[in-house]
Amino acid sequence: MAGRSERLKQLRIKAGKSEKEMADVVGIPLVSYKPLESYDDEIMERLSLRQVKQLAQACGISSRTLLLESESHQNYIGCKTFTELAEKIKQHLSQHNLSIEKFAEETDWYLEDFINKPELALDRPAIFLVDLCKPVGLNWLDVVPI
Repeated sequence: MAGRSERLKQLRIKAGKSEKEMADVVGIPLVSYKPLESYDDEIMERLSLRQVKQLAQACGISSRTLLLESESHQNYIGCKTFTELAEKIKQHLSQHNLSIEKFAEETDWYLEDFINKPELALDRPAIFLVDLCKPVGLNWLDVVPI
């Protein structure tokens, strides 16, 4: 089973694109693109969700397919919006009597901008969704834009 990095490499080759072309698609230097095809966590931690979507489109797949840990989960179809995630976080804060600052501390993410303007999540890496969804009981893949 191919992990994220190997899947990206296979999809790039299948699409007939060079590493440089793919780097250009997401607006990063080639030297920053190469690790994406070598280390599985790079896609989750180094690219914004917007860039993930651009890569996925260049490969003819969904963002979720690119971000899945293994190909065995490709039929996953859950769907939530960034706004729904922000609302779920607000509910969690209220139910657990937590401040946004304390929740931010626990998740290691600055959240005030996201809570006020959820679409800003597109500029965060996928790991942002993983870290925010877990404590509020959502599957992070539910929130990945297709």
